[in-house]
Amino acid sequence: MDEAALRASLPQTNGTLTLPGLEKPIRALRDSHGIPTIEASNQHDLYMAPGFVHAQDRLFQMELQRRVGTGRWSEAVGAAGIETDRLMRTLASTGMLRPAWARNHPN
Repeated sequence: MDEAALRASLPQTNGTLTLPGLEKPIRALRDSHGIPTIEASNQHDLYMAPGFVHAQDRLFQMELQRRVGTGRWSEAVGAAGIETDRLMRTLASTGMLRPAWARNHPN
């Protein structure tokens, strides 16, 4: 995966997005640390907007964790991820991860 593809999972922080279910427009602004501030004109929208903003942030995190867990971290970060990839692939190929998966996902 190239850098552009990884960046596609970052939250959109500029421009306008349409969120179905909002009653009125809201504003979601981020400070220099990326922490959002949400302005809404009613309680319904004030409760709905943070869920969307949180989901945007989590998409990037989930993509990174998926890559680490499958031994594909170096595809995103280059040579710095090779040792992590080796470890995760070794654990998977020796079957050490299967029992833990089965315990946590009994179905």
